[in-house]
Amino acid sequence: ERRRMFIRDLSELSISDNTTDFDSVLNICLSDSDPDVKRLTISSVYESEEVTLIKPLLNVMSKESDTAIRASAADALGQFVLRAELGEYDPQIHDMLLHGLLGIVEDDSTEDLIRAKALESVAYVDANPVRDLISSFYGNESQILKTSAITAMGRSGDERYSSHILSELENEDIGMRYQAVVAAGELQLESASNTLKRVVVEDEIELRRSAMNSLAEIGNAHTLPFLSRFIDDLLLGDDAISAINRISLAGGSHGVMSDDEQAEEVNWW
Repeated sequence: ERRRMFIRDLSELSISDNTTDFDSVLNICLSDSDPDVKRLTISSVYESEEVTLIKPLLNVMSKESDTAIRASAADALGQFVLRAELGEYDPQIHDMLLHGLLGIVEDDSTEDLIRAKALESVAYVDANPVRDLISSFYGNESQILKTSAITAMGRSGDERYSSHILSELENEDIGMRYQAVVAAGELQLESASNTLKRVVVEDEIELRRSAMNSLAEIGNAHTLPFLSRFIDDLLLGDDAISAINRISLAGGSHGVMSDDEQAEEVNWW
């Protein structure tokens, strides 16, 4: 219990103190025998960019007995994959991440949750094997794997998945619909704007917030009048202001609205 309290305190301190290096401690704690210590440590890893944490995380993902902890480790590796894909790490680190994550994703004997999180993390890599696995998971009967494919599509940055995302925005399953909303923003799909507006008006609160964020990611200045209607909304006011500021600061695109878009804009209210 004392070790758990230490990690909780360390996690809180790492958020408020950007000058102290806690990575060596996190590295040690990832090998702790207490599952709760590992779980808490992994949650703290998201604040770190330290490359020495990658091998311990890969080890936890591959060998830990607890499914949830393995899945958390796979998820935490995503930030490192993104940095590696952007060239921030040596090619050997990139290859180690790709090999380790693909090994989990391709292993049918591994629990779906772990494979799903591994696919989501490796999705940042622009490689044919990754694209093939995204397609495979999307066609899988497992809801966990199919939902993870939608997340992976967004993270891939590949517009070839646009039609799938647009289709899943209409899915009755809230989990699929939520991930499609996020992916539409990540892929900056202007063709999803009107559907995202409908989500903001009609859907569950978390989806409404996510849809506002995706509209900000898309960054079309024509969305500003729509978003401004929510500034005084008790639930969405802060989200609307944030989205408006992001679009404005980014110099949002002013593409010409189609006749259908103009008509729908008039009919929203």
